[in-house]
Amino acid sequence: MKQPNFLDKYFDVGTDYPTNCTEAILPLNTLYNYISSTFLNGFINYVTIKKAYVCGRYTKWEELIDPVKLYDKGNWTTFEGTKEKIYNLAIEPERVFHTKLDMFHDDIVILAKSKPEEKYFWYFWFDMDVSDCSIGRFKTDISEDEVIEDFSNFIKTNSSANELGEVKELPLNIFQGWISF
Repeated sequence: MKQPNFLDKYFDVGTDYPTNCTEAILPLNTLYNYISSTFLNGFINYVTIKKAYVCGRYTKWEELIDPVKLYDKGNWTTFEGTKEKIYNLAIEPERVFHTKLDMFHDDIVILAKSKPEEKYFWYFWFDMDVSDCSIGRFKTDISEDEVIEDFSNFIKTNSSANELGEVKELPLNIFQGWISF
């Protein structure tokens, strides 16, 4: 007698290339704090980023940071310099592919949407102390523009209170390919 296949024995449903994987896992209006960046990496590629900021909490803008590889005229090139210099290079169109969010050696805070036709939003805080990240999902009746404005005001308020250091907006063109921290 042939034993049943392990997958057939224990799983009733299998889905190839799921399109709603973000919706089924994290409960609505829930924020998880002090969670690993690896957990956030599992979601960031299944949402549409609407607004993002890099902080100056761990590394000052004039500090030298580890070299990064960016695309330069058809070749991957290693660039060195201050956080400010790397930021200015990275935000140029077509410089970044398979975005590594930790390239700035600092926190990245992101607002995203998972269902464009509905008002489902995602909040990501990638913390350089990679076990101190936050992720949340919420639904609201407020307009997308107002949610983005609320998010930006939250970041600017925390920046001016010096909790985040000097923050700079990340243009959406920086989020290319497979995104991870």
